Amino acid sequence: MMQKYSKKYFLNFTLPYRGLGIGWVFFFIFTNIFISTSLSQNLESLNEIYFSWQVVNSYVPPFYEGRPLPGEQSTVKLIANSNISTSLAHLNKNQFFYAWYFNDLYSSPSSGVGKNILSFDLDQLENTNTILLKIYSDENKDTLLAEKKIRVDPYGSLALIYKPNNNPLIMYGQALNRKYKSYKIKAKENLDILVEPYYFSITNPEDINLNYQWKQSGVAGLQNTKNTFTLKAPEYQYGDLSLEIEISHAKLFLQNTKTLFSISLQ
Repeated sequence: MMQKYSKKYFLNFTLPYRGLGIGWVFFFIFTNIFISTSLSQNLESLNEIYFSWQVVNSYVPPFYEGRPLPGEQSTVKLIANSNISTSLAHLNKNQFFYAWYFNDLYSSPSSGVGKNILSFDLDQLENTNTILLKIYSDENKDTLLAEKKIRVDPYGSLALIYKPNNNPLIMYGQALNRKYKSYKIKAKENLDILVEPYYFSITNPEDINLNYQWKQSGVAGLQNTKNTFTLKAPEYQYGDLSLEIEISHAKLFLQNTKTLFSISLQ
Protein backbone atom coordinates (compact mmCIF):
# COMPACT_ATOMS: atom_id res chain seq x y z
CA MET A 1 0.00 0.00 0.00
CA MET A 2 2.77 2.41 0.87
CA GLN A 3 5.79 3.26 -1.18
CA LYS A 4 9.04 4.49 0.33
CA TYR A 5 11.56 6.77 -1.29
CA SER A 6 14.10 4.79 -3.23
CA LYS A 7 17.51 4.61 -1.57
CA LYS A 8 20.52 6.45 -2.98
CA TYR A 9 23.17 4.24 -4.45
CA PHE A 10 26.75 5.16 -5.37
CA LEU A 11 28.53 3.41 -8.20
CA ASN A 12 31.03 0.86 -6.98
CA PHE A 13 34.01 0.30 -9.28
CA THR A 14 36.19 -2.76 -8.69
CA LEU A 15 39.53 -2.19 -10.44
CA PRO A 16 42.89 -3.90 -9.90
CA TYR A 17 45.30 -1.98 -7.67
CA ARG A 18 48.43 -0.99 -9.57
CA GLY A 19 50.24 1.93 -7.99
CA LEU A 20 48.31 5.14 -8.61
CA GLY A 21 46.53 3.91 -11.72
CA ILE A 22 42.97 4.44 -12.90
CA GLY A 23 41.54 2.81 -9.77
CA TRP A 24 42.87 5.69 -7.66
CA VAL A 25 41.53 8.23 -10.15
CA PHE A 26 37.99 6.91 -9.68
CA PHE A 27 38.52 6.79 -5.91
CA PHE A 28 39.49 10.46 -5.72
CA ILE A 29 36.65 11.55 -8.02
CA PHE A 30 33.89 9.84 -6.07
CA THR A 31 35.41 10.75 -2.70
CA ASN A 32 35.43 14.44 -3.66
CA ILE A 33 31.82 14.24 -4.86
CA PHE A 34 30.74 12.66 -1.59
CA ILE A 35 32.65 15.14 0.61
CA SER A 36 31.19 18.11 -1.27
CA THR A 37 27.64 17.11 -0.32
CA SER A 38 25.86 19.94 1.52
CA LEU A 39 24.92 19.83 5.20
CA SER A 40 21.22 19.46 4.43
CA GLN A 41 21.90 16.47 2.20
CA ASN A 42 24.05 14.91 4.92
CA LEU A 43 21.23 15.35 7.42
CA GLU A 44 18.77 13.76 4.99
CA SER A 45 21.00 10.75 4.43
CA LEU A 46 21.51 10.21 8.17
CA ASN A 47 17.91 10.75 9.31
CA GLU A 48 15.00 8.44 8.74
CA ILE A 49 11.22 8.65 9.18
CA TYR A 50 9.25 5.49 9.85
CA PHE A 51 5.48 5.27 9.52
CA SER A 52 3.11 2.94 11.31
CA TRP A 53 -0.55 3.02 10.32
CA GLN A 54 -3.99 1.59 10.84
CA VAL A 55 -7.31 1.73 9.02
CA VAL A 56 -10.11 2.95 11.28
CA ASN A 57 -13.25 0.76 11.45
CA SER A 58 -12.28 -1.90 8.94
CA TYR A 59 -13.66 -5.43 9.18
CA VAL A 60 -11.35 -8.38 8.49
CA PRO A 61 -12.21 -12.08 8.51
CA PRO A 62 -11.29 -14.38 11.40
CA PHE A 63 -7.71 -15.68 11.40
CA TYR A 64 -6.56 -12.75 9.26
CA GLU A 65 -2.99 -12.13 10.38
CA GLY A 66 -2.23 -8.89 8.55
CA ARG A 67 -3.49 -5.35 8.99
CA PRO A 68 -6.71 -4.18 7.37
CA LEU A 69 -6.07 -2.48 4.05
CA PRO A 70 -7.78 0.80 3.18
CA GLY A 71 -10.90 0.82 1.04
CA GLU A 72 -12.35 3.75 -0.88
CA GLN A 73 -13.05 6.73 1.41
CA SER A 74 -11.52 4.92 4.37
CA THR A 75 -10.13 6.77 7.37
CA VAL A 76 -6.43 6.11 7.93
CA LYS A 77 -4.38 6.95 11.01
CA LEU A 78 -0.67 7.53 10.37
CA ILE A 79 1.94 7.70 13.14
CA ALA A 80 5.42 9.03 12.39
CA ASN A 81 8.52 7.90 14.26
CA SER A 82 11.95 9.26 13.46
CA ASN A 83 15.58 8.39 13.93
CA ILE A 84 17.34 11.75 13.96
CA SER A 85 21.12 11.85 14.13
CA THR A 86 22.81 15.25 13.86
CA SER A 87 25.70 17.21 15.31
CA LEU A 88 23.51 20.20 16.17
CA ALA A 89 24.03 20.63 19.90
CA HIS A 90 20.89 22.68 20.46
CA LEU A 91 18.56 20.04 18.98
CA ASN A 92 15.59 19.23 21.23
CA LYS A 93 13.43 16.37 20.01
CA ASN A 94 10.50 17.64 22.06
CA GLN A 95 10.51 20.76 19.88
CA PHE A 96 10.32 19.00 16.52
CA PHE A 97 7.85 20.67 14.17
CA TYR A 98 5.85 18.23 12.00
CA ALA A 99 4.62 19.71 8.72
CA TRP A 100 2.04 17.44 7.04
CA TYR A 101 0.95 17.65 3.40
CA PHE A 102 -2.02 15.68 2.06
CA ASN A 103 -2.27 15.42 -1.73
CA ASP A 104 0.19 18.31 -2.07
CA LEU A 105 -1.84 20.60 0.22
CA TYR A 106 -0.42 21.77 3.55
CA SER A 107 -2.55 20.60 6.48
CA SER A 108 -2.31 23.37 9.04
CA PRO A 109 -4.60 21.77 11.70
CA SER A 110 -2.53 18.56 11.65
CA SER A 111 0.86 20.29 11.71
CA GLY A 112 2.71 21.65 14.71
CA VAL A 113 5.21 20.94 17.45
CA GLY A 114 5.01 17.31 18.56
CA LYS A 115 2.19 16.49 16.12
CA ASN A 116 3.47 13.20 14.77
CA ILE A 117 0.00 11.73 14.10
CA LEU A 118 -2.12 12.36 11.02
CA SER A 119 -5.68 11.09 10.53
CA PHE A 120 -7.21 11.52 7.09
CA ASP A 121 -10.00 10.28 4.83
CA LEU A 122 -8.95 8.99 1.44
CA ASP A 123 -9.98 11.47 -1.22
CA GLN A 124 -12.94 10.15 -3.22
CA LEU A 125 -11.79 12.07 -6.30
CA GLU A 126 -8.26 10.64 -6.35
CA ASN A 127 -7.11 7.19 -7.47
CA THR A 128 -4.12 7.48 -5.17
CA ASN A 129 -3.38 9.68 -2.16
CA THR A 130 0.00 11.11 -1.22
CA ILE A 131 1.25 12.15 2.20
CA LEU A 132 4.39 14.21 2.70
CA LEU A 133 5.92 14.82 6.12
CA LYS A 134 8.70 17.31 6.83
CA ILE A 135 10.33 17.41 10.25
CA TYR A 136 11.99 20.64 11.33
CA SER A 137 14.16 21.27 14.38
CA ASP A 138 11.62 23.73 15.83
CA GLU A 139 8.57 25.82 14.99
CA ASN A 140 10.70 28.44 13.24
CA LYS A 141 11.46 25.83 10.55
CA ASP A 142 15.09 26.97 10.33
CA THR A 143 16.51 23.48 9.85
CA LEU A 144 14.87 20.69 7.86
CA LEU A 145 15.94 17.45 9.52
CA ALA A 146 14.12 14.87 7.41
CA GLU A 147 11.23 14.41 5.02
CA LYS A 148 9.37 11.48 3.57
CA LYS A 149 6.61 11.01 1.03
CA ILE A 150 4.37 7.96 0.75
CA ARG A 151 1.45 6.87 -1.39
CA VAL A 152 -1.78 5.24 -0.24
CA ASP A 153 -3.81 3.34 -2.82
CA PRO A 154 -7.38 2.34 -1.85
CA TYR A 155 -8.74 -1.12 -2.54
CA GLY A 156 -12.10 -1.66 -4.19
CA SER A 157 -14.87 -3.24 -2.12
CA LEU A 158 -15.08 -7.02 -2.33
CA ALA A 159 -17.64 -9.71 -1.45
CA LEU A 160 -16.69 -13.34 -0.85
CA ILE A 161 -19.27 -16.12 -0.58
CA TYR A 162 -18.97 -18.97 1.91
CA LYS A 163 -20.99 -22.00 2.90
CA PRO A 164 -21.73 -21.86 6.65
CA ASN A 165 -19.88 -24.45 8.70
CA ASN A 166 -19.46 -24.94 12.43
CA ASN A 167 -15.73 -25.13 11.85
CA PRO A 168 -14.58 -21.63 10.83
CA LEU A 169 -11.29 -23.00 9.52
CA ILE A 170 -13.22 -25.05 6.96
CA MET A 171 -15.74 -22.32 6.18
CA TYR A 172 -13.25 -19.51 5.60
CA GLY A 173 -10.79 -21.84 3.90
CA GLN A 174 -12.67 -21.77 0.60
CA ALA A 175 -14.69 -18.95 -0.91
CA LEU A 176 -17.31 -20.48 -3.19
CA ASN A 177 -17.17 -17.69 -5.76
CA ARG A 178 -13.40 -18.06 -5.96
CA LYS A 179 -13.14 -21.85 -6.02
CA TYR A 180 -16.04 -22.79 -8.30
CA LYS A 181 -16.98 -21.50 -11.71
CA SER A 182 -20.42 -23.02 -11.11
CA TYR A 183 -21.41 -24.57 -7.79
CA LYS A 184 -23.45 -27.79 -8.13
CA ILE A 185 -26.55 -28.64 -6.09
CA LYS A 186 -29.44 -31.05 -6.53
CA ALA A 187 -33.03 -30.14 -7.36
CA LYS A 188 -35.11 -29.20 -4.29
CA GLU A 189 -31.91 -28.79 -2.28
CA ASN A 190 -31.45 -25.74 -0.09
CA LEU A 191 -28.14 -23.94 -0.07
CA ASP A 192 -27.27 -21.70 2.85
CA ILE A 193 -24.94 -18.87 1.89
CA LEU A 194 -22.95 -16.39 3.92
CA VAL A 195 -21.32 -13.38 2.29
CA GLU A 196 -18.43 -11.42 3.81
CA PRO A 197 -17.87 -7.75 2.87
CA TYR A 198 -14.24 -6.64 2.70
CA TYR A 199 -12.70 -3.15 2.31
CA PHE A 200 -15.74 -1.52 3.89
CA SER A 201 -15.65 0.95 6.79
CA ILE A 202 -17.61 -1.25 9.19
CA THR A 203 -17.09 -3.11 12.44
CA ASN A 204 -18.92 -6.31 11.46
CA PRO A 205 -20.80 -7.80 8.46
CA GLU A 206 -24.18 -6.78 9.94
CA ASP A 207 -23.23 -3.16 10.46
CA ILE A 208 -26.28 -0.88 10.28
CA ASN A 209 -24.62 1.14 7.50
CA LEU A 210 -24.52 -1.88 5.16
CA ASN A 211 -27.32 -2.83 2.82
CA TYR A 212 -27.56 -6.24 1.10
CA GLN A 213 -29.65 -6.77 -2.02
CA TRP A 214 -30.09 -10.41 -3.06
CA LYS A 215 -31.34 -11.45 -6.49
CA GLN A 216 -32.01 -15.02 -7.60
CA SER A 217 -32.04 -15.35 -11.39
CA GLY A 218 -32.77 -11.66 -11.69
CA VAL A 219 -35.66 -11.66 -9.19
CA ALA A 220 -34.98 -9.35 -6.27
CA GLY A 221 -35.27 -10.72 -2.78
CA LEU A 222 -35.58 -8.88 0.50
CA GLN A 223 -33.44 -5.82 1.05
CA ASN A 224 -31.98 -5.93 4.54
CA THR A 225 -28.82 -5.83 6.61
CA LYS A 226 -28.35 -9.58 6.74
CA ASN A 227 -25.34 -11.20 5.15
CA THR A 228 -26.98 -14.63 4.94
CA PHE A 229 -29.29 -16.10 2.33
CA THR A 230 -30.98 -19.47 1.75
CA LEU A 231 -31.27 -20.45 -1.89
CA LYS A 232 -34.10 -22.88 -2.58
CA ALA A 233 -33.57 -24.84 -5.77
CA PRO A 234 -36.75 -25.35 -7.88
CA GLU A 235 -38.15 -28.87 -7.87
CA TYR A 236 -38.61 -29.27 -11.61
CA GLN A 237 -35.86 -27.14 -13.04
CA TYR A 238 -32.46 -28.06 -14.34
CA GLY A 239 -29.59 -26.06 -15.72
CA ASP A 240 -28.05 -22.97 -14.23
CA LEU A 241 -29.24 -20.46 -11.67
CA SER A 242 -27.62 -17.15 -10.87
CA LEU A 243 -27.36 -15.47 -7.52
CA GLU A 244 -26.48 -11.79 -7.44
CA ILE A 245 -25.39 -10.02 -4.26
CA GLU A 246 -25.04 -6.25 -4.14
CA ILE A 247 -23.58 -4.60 -1.03
CA SER A 248 -23.50 -0.86 -0.44
CA HIS A 249 -22.51 1.48 2.37
CA ALA A 250 -25.21 3.97 3.35
CA LYS A 251 -22.78 6.85 4.00
CA LEU A 252 -19.79 6.12 1.76
CA PHE A 253 -21.07 5.82 -1.79
CA LEU A 254 -17.80 4.50 -3.25
CA GLN A 255 -17.92 1.52 -0.93
CA ASN A 256 -20.10 -0.84 -2.91
CA THR A 257 -19.71 -4.08 -4.79
CA LYS A 258 -21.74 -6.52 -6.84
CA THR A 259 -21.01 -10.25 -7.15
CA LEU A 260 -22.59 -12.81 -9.46
CA PHE A 261 -22.52 -16.45 -8.35
CA SER A 262 -23.46 -19.27 -10.73
CA ILE A 263 -25.21 -22.43 -9.49
CA SER A 264 -25.74 -25.58 -11.54
CA LEU A 265 -28.80 -27.77 -10.80
CA GLN A 266 -28.14 -31.49 -11.14
